[in-house]
This record gives sequence, structure tokens and C-alpha cells, in this order.
Amino acid sequence: MRHALALLFCLSLLAPALAQAPAYLDDVAIKQAIERQGAALIEAGHTVENATLQEQLKERRTYDAAPPAAGVLVEGGQGLYDAVDDGVLVVAGLYLCGKCEKFHANCASGFVISEDGLAMTNHHVVEGTQNSTMVAMTRSGRVVPILEVLASNEADDTALIRLGKIDDQPFKPVPLARSAAVGDRVHAITHPDGRFYFYASGEISRFFLQRRARNQPPVKRIGITADYAKGSSGGPIFNDAGQVVAMVCSTSSVYYNQDNGDPRNLQLVFHDCVPYESILALFAKDDAGKPRQANAQP
Repeated sequence: MRHALALLFCLSLLAPALAQAPAYLDDVAIKQAIERQGAALIEAGHTVENATLQEQLKERRTYDAAPPAAGVLVEGGQGLYDAVDDGVLVVAGLYLCGKCEKFHANCASGFVISEDGLAMTNHHVVEGTQNSTMVAMTRSGRVVPILEVLASNEADDTALIRLGKIDDQPFKPVPLARSAAVGDRVHAITHPDGRFYFYASGEISRFFLQRRARNQPPVKRIGITADYAKGSSGGPIFNDAGQVVAMVCSTSSVYYNQDNGDPRNLQLVFHDCVPYESILALFAKDDAGKPRQANAQP
């Protein structure tokens, strides 16, 4: 009897560990699924031609609505990854290489902000003529078409898009933050270089104005210390409440010196993000439903 009780006690200790076994991601299979399901959407006539998306990207500046209400998904960052991961998108442009008849996927990042399929990514992720169309995949493996660009700002590097539905299931949105401060802990979930749903944490290092060119006004940016890389563009940066405080935009590297024009001795990589304010500015109305001050395109 004593041995049986001891065995039951040991099993009770193992049960939580067995229940929380990690899911191992297969990056190759994920990309193949995007390409396969995306091609099926094209064949079925469910996608929108890239030329139409490019036209909308150039012409539409704001979306005539208020932004989705803010909310709290988690507290203190506990369980954040599992709470938000299905709201994080793989945003993919599908293109033909000219050497075969298969569609290939050029993958970046994005995130869902409403149950009916409003989503965010970077302007530069959508921009370009090489794609035939664009699709998005959720963490659960659901691939849907990108139906339209609702609003964009090239200077801020923002694009509000609408996802199509292939079933009656609502999307799982993540909330937008309304405040942030230097030193706040942040969490990035993005797809750097085809490593899908990669998590990294850090802090907000600063708020700053970035000047793109001498004759253009500066744009707002948030610097963070969490890592990301190419393929992370458009990905969400969460606070401890699971709210999006920023969106991945770009990196820049600092080298100590150069050797015949080649940079040497990497010292630091800056991770610069679009602040939540620039995302909210795509909505023509504020949280109270009143007209927002015009967000001029430089």
C-alpha cells in the first residue's frame, strides 16, 4: 500500500510536466502549408490580385472607424505566449519564380486586432509588385486571403489590412495599448528568417524621432532591446498585459570601425519599432468615436 501511494504521488508530480509538454514547430512544414493552402485559395478564386492591393496601399490613408477597445489578456506577463500566439500572423506574399509552376511564399509578420479580421503589418511588407497576391496564416495553421488594404502610412510604415474568412470561426485578436514608458518590459513574437513564432523579451529603451531624409519630417519610433531580424517586419511587441505597444519596423547596426569600406567589430544592433500611437492614427476616429485630427502623409 505504501509503495502504491508513493507511486501515485510521483505520478501527480509528473502530470503537470506531461500536460505542459512543448509543441515543436516544423518551420519547413509551416512554409509549405502556406504555399500549398495559398495556391488552393488562388485556384478557387478567393484571393485579391496584388495590383489591387498596391492601388489601395497608395490611396487609402485612414479607416473611417474607431480602433478596437483596449483590453488586458494576462497579468505580469504570465502565460503571455499562449494567450496571444494565435493573434500573431505569418503575412506572406505569394509569387511565381519563373522556373517552376509552384507558388512560393515570402514571409513576414503581422497581428490580428479584431474578431472580424482587421490586422496590422508594415507598409513595406505589403508594398511591391513581385507578388501575385497576399495571404496570412494564424498560429493554428489557418491560411486566409488578404482582401484589402484599409489604410496605410508610408512614413510611419503602417498598413491596416482586412483578412478574408474561410469558415465561421472568428479570429483571435490582440489588444492595442494606449500607453507605454521607458523601462517597460516587452515581448516580441515574430518570424525572423523563417524561424516561425520566435519569442524574445527585453525592455523599451527609448522613444525618439527618426529622420528618413533631410527634406522630410521625422516620424515617431520606439527602441526596444528584444531581438528580431528580417522576417520579423510587422510583428507585434507586447507589454506584460498582452497589449501591443509597438510593431517591428527596422534594425540598424553599430560597428566600431571599417576595413577597406567593410564594417568590422559589431558593437550594437538597434531595434526600432512603430509606436502604438502611429497604429491608432490609421483610424479616423478616436476611442470616443470622435473624428481624429488628420494624419497627414508626408
